[in-house]
Amino acid sequence: MATATKHVAAANSSPNGTSFAARATSPAFRIYQDNAAGYHWEIVDRSGQSLVQSGGFDSQDEAKDAARSMQQGARSAQFEPIVGEGGESSP
Repeated sequence: MATATKHVAAANSSPNGTSFAARATSPAFRIYQDNAAGYHWEIVDRSGQSLVQSGGFDSQDEAKDAARSMQQGARSAQFEPIVGEGGESSP
């Protein structure tokens, strides 16, 4: 079942209101509101296609804080190329 969404603000927007996602050449975070009044963050590619979406948050501020936390944490994340069923990385 498809749900409608309302894009409320980019997590990274410029002072003039131009969203970072609209002028990005790399993935960007975007905050949106679903039709049940929940807020989510998503990472979109330069064409605007969603790459990953969060779970729901009660407020726009909570979703923005979570997106910023994810962005900061991703900088130090370890890359695991392929994880097998036992949780071990494959060569």
